[in-house]
Amino acid sequence: MKQATRIKVLISGLTVMFIAYAIRYDFGALLPSMMEDFGLVELKLGGLIFTSYFIAYTVFSPIMGGLSDKLTARPVVIASCAIMGLSAIALSAARNLLEACICYGAVGLGASGTWTSVSAAVQRWFERKRRGLALGIMVTGICLGFGVATYVTPYIIGGYGWRFCWLLLGLTSLAIAVFTSQMFGERQHIEKTREGPSSGRIYLNRNVWLMGISYFLIGFAILVPFTYLPSYSIREASLPEHASIWLISLMALGGVAGALGISTLSDRLGERRDMIFVSNSLTAIASAVAVVTDYPALVASAILFGLSYGSIWPLYSSCASEYFGEVNAGKVVGFWTFFLGLGSILSPLISGAVADAYNTLKVTFALNTAVAASSMLPLLFVKRKAEK
Repeated sequence: MKQATRIKVLISGLTVMFIAYAIRYDFGALLPSMMEDFGLVELKLGGLIFTSYFIAYTVFSPIMGGLSDKLTARPVVIASCAIMGLSAIALSAARNLLEACICYGAVGLGASGTWTSVSAAVQRWFERKRRGLALGIMVTGICLGFGVATYVTPYIIGGYGWRFCWLLLGLTSLAIAVFTSQMFGERQHIEKTREGPSSGRIYLNRNVWLMGISYFLIGFAILVPFTYLPSYSIREASLPEHASIWLISLMALGGVAGALGISTLSDRLGERRDMIFVSNSLTAIASAVAVVTDYPALVASAILFGLSYGSIWPLYSSCASEYFGEVNAGKVVGFWTFFLGLGSILSPLISGAVADAYNTLKVTFALNTAVAASSMLPLLFVKRKAEK
């Protein structure tokens, strides 16, 4: 019975991640068409829509994390999928920049209860030696979500337009909310193999803040390719639109390899913090390779970004329970997601403004190399054992 419930949690959690990140990262593929329809020219204005998503995501993630610890993850996840679905449907009818920002901000509100709650529940169901793999499977759902979405998006845009894409994504999210209500279960009795600090002291813990700062920086860096790589490849590498969007699909393929490969290795190779150095290094290397601006370099960059992306989230999330206890996993992941959200809010705005100022995205990717590299510095000061 216990094993069957674990499988249901993995399946339903994977589907939640699939739609949550299909809705998030299909934005980069849909942005050029949306900007044209709204009469927008400057990239930073298009990035403002994405920023509205991350403002809501940032504000509500700590709240959702706390609720998932208090109420269990199941009701939070179901409500989140429903909110995402209704908001994406509303976005399909947006007439201007303001309406798009409001609707996509509401999508961010719904999304704030997905990864935070699902990852906390998975950590409670799986012991340390399988936790990296279990979270890696969740991230596989993420990669499949944006990989499939961005692969089919060019065909849907060509036949039906960008509005139909958002409508389809919204209806799928509502269907997954119903599916999750029947499948997703929460572990009521947590095996407290590592208590970590008391719940009241979590937000004062040194390691929590250091890893949160690292999360902020890597969150900034990893969002740049998802926001601007398609536009970059069209404007500066002269790729056709369908080929540029498929670079996101290559990132998805690399993400699956990173999620199942690097995350599983972390179950066997000791300290997960050390594996984070590997994943964040890949982001820095991928950004540097993208500066070359020819097609082979962009393909290599997309794959490297994917490998990094697929491994970042399970590695950081599994550190939450190992450093601070399973009982605090939701709070810690939610708190770190606040840092991630700040980085994600600033990323499209600063990256777009830099590109507009220098009239090239090459400078943006060069800056991104430095940001990704700096994300590893706070980890050097993280203590290897959780503070008691």
